[in-house]
Amino acid sequence: MLKPMFRSAQHIGEVMVAYVGDLKKQPDFSGDVMSTTARICGHAKPRGRHLFMSKAVYDILPNKPDGVQH
Repeated sequence: MLKPMFRSAQHIGEVMVAYVGDLKKQPDFSGDVMSTTARICGHAKPRGRHLFMSKAVYDILPNKPDGVQH
């Protein structure tokens, strides 16, 4: 049985939201934060990681997780 595997990335900043669609409105997110987050997520696969975060996010964490690679 195959197990689903997900990758995630975290970054912080302002995001623009537009609601698109006539029958069913759906949010569309855009901005530099979305682009940067996508690029960060792209670094997870070759490194065998499931979660990547920017230094901006790491710096604001109140309790730093153990085993974080810089």
